[in-house]
Amino acid sequence: NFVGGSSGVLGLGRGMLSFPSQLPPIGDKDQDKDKDKDNNQRFSYCFTDFFHPTNSSTSHEHEHEEQQQHGSYLQFGVPQPSLPLHYTPLLTNPVMEGLSYYYVGVRSVTVSGRPVPGIDERVWSMDELGHGGTVVDTGTTLTYLPRPAYEPILEEIKAALLCLGLEL
Repeated sequence: NFVGGSSGVLGLGRGMLSFPSQLPPIGDKDQDKDKDKDNNQRFSYCFTDFFHPTNSSTSHEHEHEEQQQHGSYLQFGVPQPSLPLHYTPLLTNPVMEGLSYYYVGVRSVTVSGRPVPGIDERVWSMDELGHGGTVVDTGTTLTYLPRPAYEPILEEIKAALLCLGLEL
């Protein structure tokens, strides 16, 4: 058994041993076999508001529609068209192509619905040598931010807390 009594771990990385990499291709059986098979293997993991009532272990019966809008889920295969989903394209690091990191392009950061000013876009970018970039990792407990992003984000969090009568 793993920590907390779980019986296993479902690996969702980009590596060849991960669960999504072992899924059969999605799509037409007559599809061009020379196409990159990674483009046909899909999964989605919905990140939702941790504090929303449908994510609470104490919440019980909820309307199905509300769960679709706010509940977390993991889905393999073709997405259900009834769900209002937003997708983030994944980027590939040219140097670490074989590794299983999920790189994403960050355009902005918001706190309490307001964009955080003063962060240069290059803070999030990956250069042509594969340095930098932003990795999404659901297995990491902490968030690591470069100082030029951390300081403005921290200031916005402090300001948002003050509006609520709280202090950091």
